[in-house]
Amino acid sequence: MASTVRKRQSGSSRKNAPLIPTQRKREVLGLILMVVALLLALAVLTYHGDDDAIARRFTLDALLDPVNEDVDNALGPTGAVLARVLVPSFLGYCVLVLPALLFGWGWLWFRNRRPVFMPLVTGLSTVGMFVLASLFGWFSVVLETDLLVWSGAWGLGIADWFIRIFGTVGSVALMLLAVVVTGLLLVDRDIQRSLDRVESEARSLRSRVASGWQAWRSRRTERRLAMAAKRKEREAAQREQKRAERDK
Repeated sequence: MASTVRKRQSGSSRKNAPLIPTQRKREVLGLILMVVALLLALAVLTYHGDDDAIARRFTLDALLDPVNEDVDNALGPTGAVLARVLVPSFLGYCVLVLPALLFGWGWLWFRNRRPVFMPLVTGLSTVGMFVLASLFGWFSVVLETDLLVWSGAWGLGIADWFIRIFGTVGSVALMLLAVVVTGLLLVDRDIQRSLDRVESEARSLRSRVASGWQAWRSRRTERRLAMAAKRKEREAAQREQKRAERDK
């Protein structure tokens, strides 16, 4: 009787088991995210301004009836459209943070690891992406140079707003502060620990420089002593030769 019950329970558990395990679904999703991230990064990195005219004409109907468009983007017209939307129209090359984050999430899911710090890293990286693009936009506005591919339209707009609100010096000071704070939090998530690490590296660098300087001075002193010894040997040899000539 008990064996019959166990058989029924095992049979029902097999029926309730999903066709594809949850772990396998996560692995497939992670793999898809990593591939999408790499393709997206490739589209951004191969952005070319000459493709913008083709990207503007490219529509969803072109996906059903594609024509041979001569574009420089590695992903063809689709890559040109994506690159135009993400680079000049959004945050410039700073948008590469997005595929990096996608790849990170994909790797965690593919490896079935818990995203312990990934949500915090995602938030800080997103903020840093906007701040960095705005910093490039500040240089573009103040120096009157074309840095649109680095700042994008959003970075340029945020920088212009900051300059009008806080002035030239105040705006760049706030942006640099935001970049430094974001970077420190990304490294250690603890500003004091980051500062301790910077101080430790500074002391180590100072010690290495002092040791190198002392070693260089020691080698220089040794070379000078060796040259002085050789000079004395030559002078002694010359005196001996002159004495020998007088004795002849």
